Amino acid sequence: MKLEVGQVFSGTLRLVRKIADGGMGSVWIAEHLVLGTEVAVKFMSGPWAAVPSARSRFLREARMTANIDSPHVVRVLDCRHNEADEPYLVLELLHGENLEQRVRRHGALSVFEVVEIVAQTCEALAATHDAGIVHRDLKPENVFLVAGPTTFVKLLDYGVAKPMNKEQCLDVDRLPAGTPQYMSPEHMFEPETTDARSDLFSLAAVAYFALTRRTPFDAESIEGLYFAIDGGTFARPSELRPELPAALDRWFEKALAHDPKNRFANARQMADALYDAAREAHTLVAETTAAADEAPASTRQPTLSELVVPLRRMRRSRKSAIAALVLAAMTSLFVWRSTGPELQEANASTTSETSDARSDARPLAPAPIGPEKTAAVEPEAPSAPAPAEPAPAPAPAVHAHNAIHAAARGTMTITSESEASKLLEGDPAQLAPAIEGLVGGTPKAATPAVPAGDLAVTGDGER
Repeated sequence: MKLEVGQVFSGTLRLVRKIADGGMGSVWIAEHLVLGTEVAVKFMSGPWAAVPSARSRFLREARMTANIDSPHVVRVLDCRHNEADEPYLVLELLHGENLEQRVRRHGALSVFEVVEIVAQTCEALAATHDAGIVHRDLKPENVFLVAGPTTFVKLLDYGVAKPMNKEQCLDVDRLPAGTPQYMSPEHMFEPETTDARSDLFSLAAVAYFALTRRTPFDAESIEGLYFAIDGGTFARPSELRPELPAALDRWFEKALAHDPKNRFANARQMADALYDAAREAHTLVAETTAAADEAPASTRQPTLSELVVPLRRMRRSRKSAIAALVLAAMTSLFVWRSTGPELQEANASTTSETSDARSDARPLAPAPIGPEKTAAVEPEAPSAPAPAEPAPAPAPAVHAHNAIHAAARGTMTITSESEASKLLEGDPAQLAPAIEGLVGGTPKAATPAVPAGDLAVTGDGER
């Protein structure tokens, strides 16, 4: 049956626009004429609706998803048939972006962000497995991040899910189904044996992508990918991001183990182990900060880890963070004016030495959520005669004072402590990104963003 904008189904749903299209069907936004709200409607394409096995799997998806009790699983509101006897699902409409879109737009995520996303996805998987269901298609596109002040995950697309009870399985459940880069070895080679641990393997591959922007197993051909997954060898995350702690490497070695018996037993255990690995990362930050505290007060400048506010607190204390930075700038300005030019000369003689020392011991800290690197391009000023003598560099206090105003304009972001150290000592206009990154602001001159989808569900593992 051909679908068009304005078409009404069951007397209550009027199609507004298509938001996703796949090989087995499409997803539309529809207006509920009685409730006055918008919902997502997932249709089967005509040819597939005539295939008994595909039709059975589509209806089973509705029943299985509706029976999973978790706020982190997309809700099924209804299941009906149109005039051509083709089934369709009515789902809650989600606004935001999936994990694949987030990583492509913002780059590799911080440890703290990945821990939160994986923990909530584990909650969805725990409820799924408790309901006797294996998802079988865990991938970044199916981990949806709902728009809002805090991270909230919704697990999508149970189109290829199967029951753990083999007596309830269909013939198609004995075939591999999903995205090869995120498949477990048993799913790829013995799909009828897959259980909850296969989903945990796939989630670990998703977490690996979020931290490194690449999948743990990859190849130029599908045959090469089979060999890579069967071999079980992958680059440790710390080899791709040296600042990541060794505890994360150990977590991935267990989560991506070739033998399911060597993996985590269940989703809750997997989430708890990741929290433990993140605590080790936090300990490294604390130890590095303590070492920096031992530096002489006259030469020491604040490390980035001292300025960074944990993600959840960052979102609730933007105004407090800005006020603290303004107070610090005013205090520094008062000290500089009290000491006079002598302090400028002392800072000039110690800048290089202290910067080198800090770059060798960079603490792990949450990466800013904004774009990786952005900057506003200022128009070139008219050329002016060169001064007779070079003017002395502005003191760090003046940098901070000027940067407070630049931060309000939000022109750049900062991703490392070494950058923050240089900005505190150098060009005042470049300190703005440090402040803006710490308070969680979004630069005004950002790179064009990919529009976030309303809902990414196709039911056939395709996009």
